[in-house]
Amino acid sequence: MKIIKRFLPKFYFLLFTFYLFTSPLFSQTAFEPLHREVYGFLDRLSARGIIEYHDLITPVSRMTIAEKLRELSQMQDELTALEKQELAFLLQDFKFELDRLNTVEITGEDFSYLGKDVAGRWRALSYRDDHFAINFSPIYGVRYGQNDGKSQSHRWNGAYLYGYLGENWAFSFDFRDNREAGDNVDESKSFSPVTGIDVDERDLATGNAIEYSEVRTTLSYDWSWGRAVFGKDFINWGYAQNGKVVLSDKAPSFPFLRLDINPTHWLKFNYFHGWLESDVVDSTAIYPTLRE
Repeated sequence: MKIIKRFLPKFYFLLFTFYLFTSPLFSQTAFEPLHREVYGFLDRLSARGIIEYHDLITPVSRMTIAEKLRELSQMQDELTALEKQELAFLLQDFKFELDRLNTVEITGEDFSYLGKDVAGRWRALSYRDDHFAINFSPIYGVRYGQNDGKSQSHRWNGAYLYGYLGENWAFSFDFRDNREAGDNVDESKSFSPVTGIDVDERDLATGNAIEYSEVRTTLSYDWSWGRAVFGKDFINWGYAQNGKVVLSDKAPSFPFLRLDINPTHWLKFNYFHGWLESDVVDSTAIYPTLRE
């Protein structure tokens, strides 16, 4: 935390400098969570050669995804009936971003609560005007399974929101509280593609239940040829279906500063600085150990 506090003033100074000396562009960065189906949808269409989709580094911003959806909306003759249905749903979900790409003028306020938003998609809360936009959704899920006569349940609840402020700022927040219980709870997640966890509480009475929480959040500032991001999230780097070779979401999310620069169409530069904590002592000292 001391390191983060030392770097924050410099980070805010850089953002302020960018604000003064860069021109605004509608390319704000609210990252789409990695578990969303839109990634698989774009991967499949990219593999078929319908679109050109660069996903070396994920998560991807919702504005970038909206650009690809806009391309696909003009190529519907090349899509199957199922893909057209998926596209129609995604166009509703990315209404905010599509309107920004198309520079649609927002007059007045669009507000919905426990109902359909301006695109016809159900939202817990949705609001936008000419300088601010936000979507909020509660999260709740339950999973139950059995294997070799042993049962396991997983319950999670929380909230997810994202939004835009002005022409440059964007933010996102995802919180989930989890409880796993059963005869074969996998606390270590060592031999599983599931993201590792940091257990908050254990049920000492039964010994077969754990609780843990997950928080992912980002705050970004965009300008005409780049963006700066401060947050706590995953950064996947590389190509693979089950585990990235370079960097994946197998480990828990971590705090980072990220800088993406795209000064011309043929040059991109991506940099991030992260803070990791493994709870493993990193020391030059030597300790005796006993092997049983």
